[in-house]
Amino acid sequence: MTAPEPTAPDSFGHLDAAYVFGALDPDEAARFETHLATCAACAAQVAETRALAGLLADVTAAEVVAEVPDTLLPGLLRKAASERRRQRGLVAALAAVAAACVVTLVVLLWPASTSGSHSRSVALVPRVQSPISATATLIDRPSGTEIALHCHYAATGSENPEKYGLVVYDRSGKPYPLSSWKLDPGQSADFPASTALREDEISHVDVTYQGRTILSATL
Repeated sequence: MTAPEPTAPDSFGHLDAAYVFGALDPDEAARFETHLATCAACAAQVAETRALAGLLADVTAAEVVAEVPDTLLPGLLRKAASERRRQRGLVAALAAVAAACVVTLVVLLWPASTSGSHSRSVALVPRVQSPISATATLIDRPSGTEIALHCHYAATGSENPEKYGLVVYDRSGKPYPLSSWKLDPGQSADFPASTALREDEISHVDVTYQGRTILSATL
């Protein structure tokens, strides 16, 4: 005896509820309606679903609440409150972690000039007669020493800018030329420079003109 061939599943068999409640798009609804004309099983399912929908339409919200056990709603409320407390605790913990991270970044990234660095200002003393006066501010840096030089060129009869240089000397007397610049008569200017020497390794700071020291500060 030959076994009957298995029938293919009905691809429309699950669409009855979606059709009854209007969840199908127009094309799907049209194809389903064409199928209903030739499929008694799907037509029966649609009829049952429509009957169930009619019964549900007659049920009021008060009737649904009346059938709910007295212990269900309080239990759900307690679970909801517990979940809200858990979420608030999680948010508070995350906020605390974020704040700690911000503080750590501020400490790590704060400029060295505000995290314990030492600065010292010294006035350079004339070694020869010169229209130039200057003050040097030495600032400790991890890489050595930053020198901020403020110069003033007194007004004189000369109209030509002059070229000056900044040189530091270590404790052994070895010179380290750092920078040079031109300054017009009657003008003031600030000139930044830096050296790998620490402040305690610098013996003196000089301003030179044509290779000759005109101002100097001994540290």
